[in-house]
Amino acid sequence: MEHSEDLGRIEVTLEIAVRSCVEEDLPALEWMGLFSAHRDIIRQAFEAQQCGDALMLLAVTAGFPVGQVWIDFARRRSEGAAFIWGVRTFHPLRMVQWLSSSSISG
Repeated sequence: MEHSEDLGRIEVTLEIAVRSCVEEDLPALEWMGLFSAHRDIIRQAFEAQQCGDALMLLAVTAGFPVGQVWIDFARRRSEGAAFIWGVRTFHPLRMVQWLSSSSISG
């Protein structure tokens, strides 16, 4: 495949809010059909959050969740530990590498 000449570069900056998941976020967590088969898992994780047994943290920009970290407090409660799972970033942003090069500020 032939490549064209590089016509220039731009830098893109995203403002991302980190917050807990709300019920209205659930359809968007399927990421345009990529995780539609996991709809029940997403719902169960949210219900666990509602009971205080989990936390679903989202990185949101322009109203869309571009990153997720789910924390299960119940699975390893007897060990005094939490289980981190459901860690993912929206695929198009993996190239941007915003997660590895940014810092969270209050």
